[in-house]
Amino acid sequence: MRSRPWETYYGNTPSNISYPNVGMYELVSNAAKKFADRPAYGFMGSITTFGKMMEEIDALSEALALHGTTKGDTVVICLPNCPQAIWSVYAVNRCGAISKLVYPLSSKNEIREQIINSHCKLAIVIDSIASEFIEASEGTELNTIVYTNLGDPLRLMGKIAVKWLDGPKAEVPPSTKTTEMSDFVENRKGVVPKMPDVFGTDKALMLSSGGTSGKVKEIVISNLNANASALQAQAMIDNMEEGNCKTLTVMPLFHGFGLIGNLHMVLAYGGCCEMVPRFNPGMFAELIGAVKPDIIMGVPTLYQYLFTSDSLKGMDLSFLKTVIVGGDALTSALRKKIEETFAEHGCNTVVRDGYGLTECVMLTCMTPKNGCREGYIGIPCPDTFFKIVETGTEKEKPYGEVGQICISGPTVMQMYNDNRDEYAPLRTHSDGMMWLHTGDLGLMDSDGYIAYRGRIDRMVISSGYNVYPNQVEEILNSHSAIDCSCVIGIPDEIKTYVVRAFVVLNKNVEKTDQLVKEIQRYCQDNLPRYSVPKDIRVVKSMPKTKVGKISYKDLDEENGTQTC
Repeated sequence: MRSRPWETYYGNTPSNISYPNVGMYELVSNAAKKFADRPAYGFMGSITTFGKMMEEIDALSEALALHGTTKGDTVVICLPNCPQAIWSVYAVNRCGAISKLVYPLSSKNEIREQIINSHCKLAIVIDSIASEFIEASEGTELNTIVYTNLGDPLRLMGKIAVKWLDGPKAEVPPSTKTTEMSDFVENRKGVVPKMPDVFGTDKALMLSSGGTSGKVKEIVISNLNANASALQAQAMIDNMEEGNCKTLTVMPLFHGFGLIGNLHMVLAYGGCCEMVPRFNPGMFAELIGAVKPDIIMGVPTLYQYLFTSDSLKGMDLSFLKTVIVGGDALTSALRKKIEETFAEHGCNTVVRDGYGLTECVMLTCMTPKNGCREGYIGIPCPDTFFKIVETGTEKEKPYGEVGQICISGPTVMQMYNDNRDEYAPLRTHSDGMMWLHTGDLGLMDSDGYIAYRGRIDRMVISSGYNVYPNQVEEILNSHSAIDCSCVIGIPDEIKTYVVRAFVVLNKNVEKTDQLVKEIQRYCQDNLPRYSVPKDIRVVKSMPKTKVGKISYKDLDEENGTQTC
């Protein structure tokens, strides 16, 4: 069954939003004209207004255009969360070019692969990785590497703070390809080039996905996709005050959740983003107290790290209006822990979780502010439709039955890079609509609420029964001794596959044979027999992807097992 529109749940929120036919740059530029003197972002104690931010963006975009960056080109951006990353994304967009966001701690081989796949001629990078770009670019189309240092936009005290955080300024080896960002911009010599018209249908971003499964996919996102995602998020959060909201931009900008949810959505609404270049639990907690954001967003592990810090002790968090968890499954146990911890500090905001994927930029489904349901991830965004189908078909499943999640709406990606079709997720159904077959399992209840049941390729078939790992993990994580868990399938001669569970124990909980047996009994009491883990392995930590999700692929490889 297809989901019903958003206005069913929020009478005051339109199910249809008007999406301007413009680029990401223009959406933020329009906000800047209204709020020129308001703060746009903070960084290492320094605050920059919208007016000053647009000056920096425009200067860099003009330098790019004069250098030869034209509409349809791809520019690699490899920067942490810092002002230069903001300037770069919107400057590239103003040129009508495509920003290819790359993880700043990538290996040289990964960098080379990104350069080749994106066909880029210019890259904007942090100075600490410039030498890797020089080496990786040999024999490729990349001929210009613009580099910058975290401390460059700051005054003396800020530069000292950056040096303490990031170490001495990196030495960039001499190369005909390299130029410092300040020199690159200064070389404009007062010339103002004509900038192209940029439309919603134009390509804007190239984002990587597939970290948990190991299949790296380069996803092409249009301006409409990015802008629609930002505007939908504004409508869903619905307690943001235009021109007067603040968030901590802690999620990395090479990921859709960080770039759109933590940055573009807020700037397009005239809000202020506090840029966090490197996550540290203690520093993050201190920033929450110092900045007093209205909104914080992050993956579940971010909140788990936060609770390991003593920096929240005695802190008043009553200023928080919205707490959002996305990017990975939020268990009931973690939701309860987040809400209890924040309530102890004066914040009684309901934790809202959502479901999304990079093929749809970020969130596509979110729990309503006053309508959270246990075991459900919420309802679709405005203008976004879900339906549950039999895997590999367009035949819809009845309410309450598990099937593949399909999504249709303005945030659905344009394509994979180079039009690769090995995944072939976009299909026009008999209803005439284009649907994204997500590869995720879920169900819909009769009210249109969506429940997530995990990746299709993670489902374990044991003795003919379907075992959904996230349901087993939900039970494991509700045990008082367990901090987090991950479930995989391992081959079995009789049952084909059985379940193996990896668990990380809570701080100060000691591993004993008796405890492992107790956890096993707990599973037997709370799970169907075919879902009970055959064995439980206690580990010190879980392997993580670049954005902080548990990497079940690495668990498979490390333990000689496989999911099915």
